[in-house]
Amino acid sequence: MKTIGQFLEQGNRAIYAVRPDASVREALELMANHNIGALMVIDDSHLVGIFSERDYARKVALKGKSSSDALVSDIMTSKVITIHTQHTIDQCMQIMTDNHIRHLPIVNGQKVMGLISIGDVVREMIAYQKSMIRVNRAPDGTQTVVRMRELLLEHAKSRPGLRAVDADMQHLLNSWFNPGFLELHEITWSSPALLLEKIIQHESVHAIDGWDDLRRRLQPDRRCYAFFHPQLPGEPLIIGHYYFATGWPIAR
Repeated sequence: MKTIGQFLEQGNRAIYAVRPDASVREALELMANHNIGALMVIDDSHLVGIFSERDYARKVALKGKSSSDALVSDIMTSKVITIHTQHTIDQCMQIMTDNHIRHLPIVNGQKVMGLISIGDVVREMIAYQKSMIRVNRAPDGTQTVVRMRELLLEHAKSRPGLRAVDADMQHLLNSWFNPGFLELHEITWSSPALLLEKIIQHESVHAIDGWDDLRRRLQPDRRCYAFFHPQLPGEPLIIGHYYFATGWPIAR
Protein backbone atom coordinates (compact mmCIF):
# COMPACT_ATOMS: atom_id res chain seq x y z
CA MET A 1 0.00 0.00 0.00
CA LYS A 2 1.24 3.50 -0.87
CA THR A 3 2.90 5.61 1.84
CA ILE A 4 1.87 9.18 2.59
CA GLY A 5 5.22 10.34 1.20
CA GLN A 6 4.41 8.67 -2.12
CA PHE A 7 0.92 10.16 -1.99
CA LEU A 8 2.37 13.68 -1.64
CA GLU A 9 4.79 13.08 -4.53
CA GLN A 10 1.91 12.50 -6.94
CA GLY A 11 1.44 16.22 -7.48
CA ASN A 12 1.75 19.67 -6.00
CA ARG A 13 -0.93 19.67 -3.33
CA ALA A 14 -1.74 23.11 -2.00
CA ILE A 15 -1.69 23.61 1.76
CA TYR A 16 -4.82 25.45 2.84
CA ALA A 17 -4.49 27.01 6.27
CA VAL A 18 -5.82 29.83 8.39
CA ARG A 19 -4.48 31.79 11.34
CA PRO A 20 -6.06 31.24 14.77
CA ASP A 21 -7.06 34.93 14.99
CA ALA A 22 -9.02 34.80 11.70
CA SER A 23 -12.80 34.96 11.88
CA VAL A 24 -14.86 31.83 11.35
CA ARG A 25 -16.46 33.55 8.36
CA GLU A 26 -13.06 34.00 6.71
CA ALA A 27 -12.32 30.32 7.24
CA LEU A 28 -15.69 29.27 5.80
CA GLU A 29 -15.17 31.44 2.72
CA LEU A 30 -11.73 29.91 2.14
CA MET A 31 -13.18 26.41 2.44
CA ALA A 32 -16.03 27.25 0.05
CA ASN A 33 -13.70 28.80 -2.53
CA HIS A 34 -11.56 25.65 -2.66
CA ASN A 35 -14.35 23.11 -2.06
CA ILE A 36 -12.66 21.55 0.97
CA GLY A 37 -14.01 20.39 4.31
CA ALA A 38 -11.23 21.40 6.70
CA LEU A 39 -8.37 23.83 7.22
CA MET A 40 -5.23 23.50 9.23
CA VAL A 41 -4.74 26.26 11.77
CA ILE A 42 -1.14 27.45 11.63
CA ASP A 43 0.51 30.08 13.80
CA ASP A 44 4.12 31.09 13.12
CA SER A 45 4.66 27.98 10.93
CA HIS A 46 3.42 25.68 13.72
CA LEU A 47 0.29 23.56 13.57
CA VAL A 48 -1.94 24.61 16.47
CA GLY A 49 -5.25 23.09 15.44
CA ILE A 50 -7.67 22.07 12.72
CA PHE A 51 -10.92 23.75 11.72
CA SER A 52 -13.59 21.67 10.01
CA GLU A 53 -17.20 21.88 8.94
CA ARG A 54 -18.01 19.73 11.96
CA ASP A 55 -16.46 22.32 14.29
CA TYR A 56 -18.59 25.04 12.71
CA ALA A 57 -21.81 23.02 12.86
CA ARG A 58 -21.38 21.98 16.49
CA LYS A 59 -19.80 25.06 18.02
CA VAL A 60 -21.24 27.94 16.01
CA ALA A 61 -24.38 27.08 14.06
CA LEU A 62 -26.04 24.93 16.74
CA LYS A 63 -25.24 27.48 19.45
CA GLY A 64 -26.58 30.43 17.45
CA LYS A 65 -23.28 32.26 17.31
CA SER A 66 -22.22 34.60 14.53
CA SER A 67 -19.52 33.39 12.14
CA SER A 68 -18.37 36.99 11.73
CA ASP A 69 -17.78 37.51 15.46
CA ALA A 70 -16.35 34.11 16.41
CA LEU A 71 -12.64 33.45 15.96
CA VAL A 72 -11.16 30.24 14.63
CA SER A 73 -9.16 29.83 17.84
CA ASP A 74 -12.42 29.74 19.82
CA ILE A 75 -13.87 26.71 18.04
CA MET A 76 -11.00 24.85 16.37
CA THR A 77 -9.96 21.37 17.49
CA SER A 78 -6.65 21.95 19.26
CA LYS A 79 -5.83 18.34 20.11
CA VAL A 80 -4.87 17.28 16.62
CA ILE A 81 -3.99 13.74 15.58
CA THR A 82 -1.24 13.90 12.98
CA ILE A 83 0.58 11.46 10.73
CA HIS A 84 3.98 11.46 9.03
CA THR A 85 5.17 10.55 5.55
CA GLN A 86 6.02 6.95 6.50
CA HIS A 87 2.43 6.11 7.39
CA THR A 88 0.59 4.05 4.78
CA ILE A 89 -2.83 4.77 3.31
CA ASP A 90 -4.46 1.81 5.07
CA GLN A 91 -2.96 2.97 8.39
CA CYS A 92 -4.58 6.37 7.82
CA MET A 93 -7.94 4.70 7.25
CA GLN A 94 -7.54 2.81 10.52
CA ILE A 95 -6.62 5.98 12.43
CA MET A 96 -9.61 7.84 10.98
CA THR A 97 -11.97 4.98 11.78
CA ASP A 98 -10.70 4.50 15.33
CA ASN A 99 -10.89 8.22 16.16
CA HIS A 100 -14.01 9.14 14.15
CA ILE A 101 -12.23 11.86 12.19
CA ARG A 102 -12.15 12.75 8.49
CA HIS A 103 -8.90 14.69 8.13
CA LEU A 104 -5.29 14.08 9.16
CA PRO A 105 -2.55 16.74 9.00
CA ILE A 106 0.78 15.43 7.71
CA VAL A 107 3.69 16.62 9.83
CA ASN A 108 7.37 15.68 9.64
CA GLY A 109 9.10 16.92 12.75
CA GLN A 110 7.80 20.48 13.03
CA LYS A 111 7.19 20.94 9.30
CA VAL A 112 3.61 20.84 8.05
CA MET A 113 3.55 18.84 4.82
CA GLY A 114 -0.15 18.84 3.99
CA LEU A 115 -3.53 17.36 4.84
CA ILE A 116 -5.18 14.12 3.76
CA SER A 117 -8.95 13.60 3.85
CA ILE A 118 -11.01 10.46 4.08
CA GLY A 119 -11.98 11.05 0.44
CA ASP A 120 -8.30 10.93 -0.55
CA VAL A 121 -7.81 7.72 1.42
CA VAL A 122 -10.83 5.99 -0.13
CA ARG A 123 -9.75 6.97 -3.67
CA GLU A 124 -6.25 5.62 -3.07
CA MET A 125 -7.55 2.34 -1.66
CA ILE A 126 -9.93 1.87 -4.59
CA ALA A 127 -7.11 2.57 -7.06
CA TYR A 128 -4.90 0.02 -5.28
CA GLN A 129 -7.63 -2.63 -5.35
CA LYS A 130 -8.21 -2.00 -9.06
CA SER A 131 -4.50 -2.37 -9.81
CA MET A 132 -4.39 -5.70 -7.98
CA ILE A 133 -7.49 -6.89 -9.83
CA ARG A 134 -5.75 -6.11 -13.13
CA VAL A 135 -2.78 -8.18 -11.97
CA ASN A 136 -5.13 -11.04 -11.11
CA ARG A 137 -6.58 -11.01 -14.62
CA ALA A 138 -3.20 -11.11 -16.32
CA PRO A 139 -1.72 -14.47 -17.39
CA ASP A 140 -0.24 -16.15 -14.28
CA GLY A 141 -1.20 -13.01 -12.34
CA THR A 142 -2.72 -14.81 -9.36
CA GLN A 143 0.23 -17.15 -9.11
CA THR A 144 2.58 -14.15 -9.19
CA VAL A 145 0.73 -12.48 -6.30
CA VAL A 146 0.82 -15.72 -4.28
CA ARG A 147 4.58 -15.93 -4.80
CA MET A 148 4.92 -12.28 -3.80
CA ARG A 149 3.24 -13.09 -0.51
CA GLU A 150 5.57 -16.03 0.04
CA LEU A 151 8.48 -13.62 -0.24
CA LEU A 152 6.74 -11.12 2.04
CA LEU A 153 6.27 -13.77 4.73
CA GLU A 154 9.99 -14.51 4.62
CA HIS A 155 11.13 -10.89 4.85
CA ALA A 156 8.40 -9.51 7.17
CA LYS A 157 9.97 -11.41 10.11
CA SER A 158 13.07 -9.24 9.98
CA ARG A 159 11.48 -6.10 8.51
CA PRO A 160 8.46 -4.99 10.59
CA GLY A 161 7.65 -2.28 8.06
CA LEU A 162 6.46 -4.95 5.64
CA ARG A 163 3.81 -6.30 8.00
CA ALA A 164 1.27 -3.71 6.93
CA VAL A 165 1.84 -4.65 3.28
CA ASP A 166 1.46 -8.33 4.14
CA ALA A 167 -1.77 -7.70 6.06
CA ASP A 168 -3.20 -5.86 3.08
CA MET A 169 -2.18 -8.63 0.68
CA GLN A 170 -3.66 -11.24 3.02
CA HIS A 171 -6.98 -9.38 3.01
CA LEU A 172 -6.88 -9.26 -0.78
CA LEU A 173 -6.09 -12.97 -1.15
CA ASN A 174 -8.87 -13.85 1.31
CA SER A 175 -11.35 -12.22 -1.06
CA TRP A 176 -9.80 -13.83 -4.14
CA PHE A 177 -9.89 -17.29 -2.57
CA ASN A 178 -13.42 -17.02 -1.27
CA PRO A 179 -14.86 -20.59 -1.08
CA GLY A 180 -17.57 -19.53 -3.53
CA PHE A 181 -14.92 -19.11 -6.24
CA LEU A 182 -13.31 -22.53 -5.78
CA GLU A 183 -14.00 -25.57 -7.93
CA LEU A 184 -14.24 -29.14 -6.59
CA HIS A 185 -12.70 -31.97 -8.66
CA GLU A 186 -12.22 -35.65 -7.99
CA ILE A 187 -8.65 -36.96 -7.98
CA THR A 188 -8.13 -40.45 -9.44
CA TRP A 189 -5.19 -42.60 -10.42
CA SER A 190 -5.86 -41.40 -13.98
CA SER A 191 -5.32 -37.75 -13.06
CA PRO A 192 -2.20 -36.06 -14.51
CA ALA A 193 1.04 -37.27 -12.93
CA LEU A 194 2.08 -33.70 -12.03
CA LEU A 195 -1.17 -33.22 -10.12
CA LEU A 196 -0.76 -36.54 -8.30
CA GLU A 197 2.76 -35.53 -7.33
CA LYS A 198 1.40 -32.31 -5.81
CA ILE A 199 -1.17 -34.31 -3.86
CA ILE A 200 1.71 -36.28 -2.33
CA GLN A 201 3.66 -33.11 -1.56
CA HIS A 202 0.80 -31.04 -0.13
CA GLU A 203 -0.88 -33.64 2.10
CA SER A 204 0.00 -32.50 5.62
CA VAL A 205 -2.57 -34.18 7.89
CA HIS A 206 -1.80 -37.78 6.95
CA ALA A 207 1.47 -37.77 5.01
CA ILE A 208 1.52 -39.85 1.85
CA ASP A 209 4.53 -42.18 1.72
CA GLY A 210 5.22 -42.19 -2.00
CA TRP A 211 3.35 -43.42 -5.08
CA ASP A 212 2.35 -46.83 -3.70
CA ASP A 213 0.72 -45.21 -0.69
CA LEU A 214 -1.13 -42.75 -2.94
CA ARG A 215 -2.38 -45.56 -5.18
CA ARG A 216 -3.70 -47.37 -2.09
CA ARG A 217 -5.63 -44.24 -1.13
CA LEU A 218 -7.17 -44.03 -4.60
CA GLN A 219 -8.62 -47.56 -4.60
CA PRO A 220 -12.30 -48.04 -5.64
CA ASP A 221 -13.48 -47.98 -2.00
CA ARG A 222 -11.88 -44.58 -1.42
CA ARG A 223 -12.28 -41.10 -2.82
CA CYS A 224 -10.02 -38.08 -3.03
CA TYR A 225 -11.27 -34.58 -3.86
CA ALA A 226 -9.49 -31.27 -4.14
CA PHE A 227 -10.54 -27.63 -4.43
CA PHE A 228 -8.96 -25.54 -7.18
CA HIS A 229 -8.99 -21.83 -7.99
CA PRO A 230 -9.98 -21.02 -11.62
CA GLN A 231 -6.83 -18.94 -12.04
CA LEU A 232 -4.58 -21.70 -10.65
CA PRO A 233 -5.46 -24.88 -12.55
CA GLY A 234 -3.49 -27.88 -11.41
CA GLU A 235 -2.77 -26.36 -7.97
CA PRO A 236 -4.77 -28.25 -5.29
CA LEU A 237 -5.66 -25.83 -2.47
CA ILE A 238 -7.72 -28.08 -0.18
CA ILE A 239 -7.48 -31.88 -0.30
CA GLY A 240 -9.95 -34.35 1.21
CA HIS A 241 -9.63 -38.16 1.49
CA TYR A 242 -12.68 -40.34 2.12
CA TYR A 243 -13.09 -44.07 2.85
CA PHE A 244 -16.31 -45.99 2.24
CA ALA A 245 -17.19 -48.70 4.75
CA THR A 246 -20.22 -50.87 5.53
CA GLY A 247 -21.68 -50.08 8.95
CA TRP A 248 -20.11 -47.95 11.68
CA PRO A 249 -16.49 -48.47 12.63
CA ILE A 250 -16.03 -49.99 16.07
CA ALA A 251 -13.34 -48.56 18.32
CA ARG A 252 -11.08 -51.16 19.90
